[in-house]
Formats: sequence, C-alpha cells, structure tokens
Amino acid sequence: MSKSICSGESTNILIQSDLPGLTFHWTASLTSGNVTGYTPDSGLVINQVLVNSLLTPGIVTYHITPKAGSCAGPTVDFPVTVNPAGMVSVNISASANNICEGTSITFTAIPVNGGTNPVYQWLVNGGGVWPNALTITYTPTNGDQISCILNSSAICASGNPAIAGIGTKTIT
Repeated sequence: MSKSICSGESTNILIQSDLPGLTFHWTASLTSGNVTGYTPDSGLVINQVLVNSLLTPGIVTYHITPKAGSCAGPTVDFPVTVNPAGMVSVNISASANNICEGTSITFTAIPVNGGTNPVYQWLVNGGGVWPNALTITYTPTNGDQISCILNSSAICASGNPAIAGIGTKTIT
C-alpha cells in the first residue's frame, strides 16, 4: 500500500479492519526529501496536510499499528509520496535580436516546472510549425512573432499549459 499526493494536500488515508473495536495508532518518519505536516496520532483516518518544500518528491512513511485493548498487532508501513506543486511557465531566449535578412536564429525554451517529459509546441505568427523540441532554428521574416507552448508533465503542475512569446523580429 502506498499513496501519492501533491504538496499542500491531505493524506486522507482510511484505515479499516474486519475486527470490531480495533483502533489504530501511528507514527511517521521522513524517508526522503523535506516534507512537513506529519505527526503521530490515532484513529481510523490519517488526515494530515503534508507540504514538500523541494522541487523533487519527498516521502513520509506512516507506521500503523492496530490495537485491541492492551494487545498490539503487527505494524504496517504506508509510504506517502509528496510531489512538489508549482506554477508552470516558459520563457524563450533567442541567439540574436536584430538580424540581417536570411539569418537563422536559434530559439530555446526555458521551462519552469516542466516535469520530466515536457512537450513543446512552437508557433510562428500563431500557427504551429515544429514538433516537440526544446530548441528550434528558424529564419524569420520581418515582423514574425515566435511563441512556445509548454505542456508540463509535472504531476502537480498548475497554470498548465504555459505560453511565452518573443515580439516582432526586426530584419535589416
């Protein structure tokens, strides 16, 4: 058993048993990362809001022990992966600004919270031109508008997809 949540969400782990009168007690430990919000407690639901302050997933492991009166059963570990949350954005850098007619420019997407497998769509003057690529090379004509749409693969991305554009290129 395990669970994945986004930073700032509740664990909301329902603990059940077929034995009447059974209660559950738990402790928790940080397995990896930098996650806060976990505490020891008891009950039938682990409902704790966990926050991950890093850009990589963190893991908190709950150690759940069933109890009936003074008797305790075997402890079960329940890891919770806490994925980072964040806004998706993209910027574009260009290898040149003012260029001569017929000169190629390399445009590079600079993603923020793009995830491990982001998808890029490049457009010229609002129309799709290139397949998925972090960098493109293009020979603009005077007044071309270059933009990039980033579809993040991050699990807990907000503001997805993101778009960035470079204004009119001046051709001399």
